[in-house]
Amino acid sequence: MATIPPYPEIDVAAFPLSARLAAVRDIHPKVVVHLGAGNRFRDWGMDHFTALVQRLSSGHIPVFLIGGSPQERARALSLQAIPGVHDFSGPMTVKDLLSLIAGAAVYVGADSGPLHVASLTATPLVALFGPNLAAISGPWRRDGVVIIESDMACRPCSQRNCKYGTIPCMRNISVEQVHEAVSKSIY
Repeated sequence: MATIPPYPEIDVAAFPLSARLAAVRDIHPKVVVHLGAGNRFRDWGMDHFTALVQRLSSGHIPVFLIGGSPQERARALSLQAIPGVHDFSGPMTVKDLLSLIAGAAVYVGADSGPLHVASLTATPLVALFGPNLAAISGPWRRDGVVIIESDMACRPCSQRNCKYGTIPCMRNISVEQVHEAVSKSIY
């Protein structure tokens, strides 16, 4: 059986920084949080994101919010008043996304495109997996990656409907689990 070659790590230092990123370059340690997942079956839930951001903020950890969809943008806007939150939601070039993540202490997000982009950097990842199995669709990079997932018999699923109606594979991932994984990369 052939082994899959590792993803190449992108040297983001070769990219010129946009003015938006240059303005926050020296803020450390950054935590980048992707506020969505592409579909509701992979969404951790706004209540969880809010609690995580509040908890990081109370520890004086700067949080950088990303997300391109209208729902993710609305979520970011609702969290802007929390101290230490930087809203980078909305349209962003791939170069800026890579640069922001590469300059972070840790990236947090569900199984989504930005998670896979983040895996092209050396930044530690906290990856939330619900209906998909990380062993099948997780980041190619295994070093510096913490996978948090619920062990449920219904996984993987079609992501068309949830037999429980509440998507427990995602919603049962606790804020404490995620915060603990993030903390290991910061402290």
